[in-house]
Amino acid sequence: MIDRQQVISLFEEMYGGEDCEGRLPSLCEAACLSVEAKMKKGADCADAGILMLAAALLNRRLISRIADEEAVSSFKAGDVTVSRKTGERLRNAESDVEQALALAAPQLRDDGFLFLRC
Repeated sequence: MIDRQQVISLFEEMYGGEDCEGRLPSLCEAACLSVEAKMKKGADCADAGILMLAAALLNRRLISRIADEEAVSSFKAGDVTVSRKTGERLRNAESDVEQALALAAPQLRDDGFLFLRC
């Protein structure tokens, strides 16, 4: 089982530890369960790639949740404009997940398939 506290600590190190109203533990649990479901039998739960993948998934879930809750992405009042770039943050989070997947690949099952056009 992946150590949830290690994942939260790594998340805080990598992404600044923004806890969205105390939902970090439940989002971490979901991210860890997702990674555990894809791990090879006998894979090392303490592997750096596995922990980074769980932290990256946690970050993506958190940013996704924030983006869903933000009804306004920009606001203008006179000469002042305030905007939130959650789209850019989400793209960066997706990139982090892809990189972490590559790092964790030796510990993950390859049970996907690909349709090729002949």
